[in-house]
Amino acid sequence: MRSILFVLTIFLMTGLFSAATDAQIRSVYTDIYRSCNTIENGNTTVIRRCPGVGGYTLLAGYYDERFDISIVTPAKKEFLQNYKSLIEGKFSDQQSAKAEWRVKMVKGKMIPFALIVRLGVQDDSDVPKETSTLVVSKISDTNICITDKILPGTNQNELARMAADASSTKPCLL
Repeated sequence: MRSILFVLTIFLMTGLFSAATDAQIRSVYTDIYRSCNTIENGNTTVIRRCPGVGGYTLLAGYYDERFDISIVTPAKKEFLQNYKSLIEGKFSDQQSAKAEWRVKMVKGKMIPFALIVRLGVQDDSDVPKETSTLVVSKISDTNICITDKILPGTNQNELARMAADASSTKPCLL
């Protein structure tokens, strides 16, 4: 009886360990400048299509001196994040070359649940001083939207990851 109980305990522990390891959260990055292809290049608009994770892609673009991203689902549905509204019409640029996907491993497959993008916000396009803001978007089966705006600070990256990891329970800001 003890040996059956011992084997059963080991079996359950390995199953739980395997499930816990399988659901680990990690970051995967998309390099906006190196891995994207320009699909539109006009006077005031530049749009790049970028590879993502789990069948998702990004459309990263500049629209009249403002940076924005659309997250495109595997079913090709586009969700514009509308950074312009988040920063109240100020000018913006993508400060980092990378977009950070927060993903869970589920049965060996990467499932994205959030995206973090560093945005440089300017009050005036003629003044090069930018405020570095991290924007967090949640990704769910039904909606993709901005949930958090993390202002500069000593632990800005960690705060953005914590916000991203909790984004599924948060309402959309816009």
